[in-house]
Amino acid sequence: MISPYAITVIRTRRRRAFARCQTATFQKRLREFVRHESFWSFLIELLLFAVLAAISAWPMINAIKALRSL
Repeated sequence: MISPYAITVIRTRRRRAFARCQTATFQKRLREFVRHESFWSFLIELLLFAVLAAISAWPMINAIKALRSL
């Protein structure tokens, strides 16, 4: 016997498919954004490292030049 106070919820497959589609689209866009963003982040870090390496090497190069002139 079914109680008159029972609530039955029927969910359709269409909603789930639509939600999955939205989630897949969001994930796809997120992956594209992260891929693009990580490339630029890597490029900026590479340039900063090159600048720091050049600044650090400059005194050593000057010292070697000074020793050669002696």
